[in-house]
Amino acid sequence: MMNPAFLRRFSILLVVCAIELGGAGPVTAQTIEARLGRFWDEDGWSTYRLGISRPLSGAIGVQLHGDVTRRHGSGEGGFTGVGSDLTVFRKPQGGPYLIAGLSGGLGSETSNSFSDPWGSWSVGLGYDLFPLDIISVGAEARWREVSLGGRDGAELALGLGIHLGSGAPAPSAVSRSVPPPVGIQTPVTRADSVIATASETM
Repeated sequence: MMNPAFLRRFSILLVVCAIELGGAGPVTAQTIEARLGRFWDEDGWSTYRLGISRPLSGAIGVQLHGDVTRRHGSGEGGFTGVGSDLTVFRKPQGGPYLIAGLSGGLGSETSNSFSDPWGSWSVGLGYDLFPLDIISVGAEARWREVSLGGRDGAELALGLGIHLGSGAPAPSAVSRSVPPPVGIQTPVTRADSVIATASETM
């Protein structure tokens, strides 16, 4: 069975990330990402991931995702669940970054029943390329450990990202307004506005 303390920490992390991703405020740059990969242990597994990521604070970003892992080839067995990743130094213009994640759910080593709980942690490196403003391709290499069956090994994945939102606030009405004539101060109050209008007509 999975450690209850691990489950509590994992649940808290997911709640915090969900609040961050769904919080109110200005439109923030977000990316929808799909990844296909392979997790190598003694058997070999195919991995599928779909998630949404966004900047969190400074050089740190966050991603929430759903995962499906199937035994490679025709053998039965698989894992499904949700997870959260933190990235460091992931830049909008692409390049290398660091990544660490937690995930968990239900699965089975020998059948498709998805009856046993599992948890996983991973760390690694990623690299993004941006051939277009709204589309990116990238790769990630991680070391992953899975609680179910005590599995661990390298995971390599290729991904495609679609970028939404610019993160930049729209120009305000003040910035779009025509500057006042030379010699006339910008009105601050209604009274100042009346005085400025009277000064122009005199």
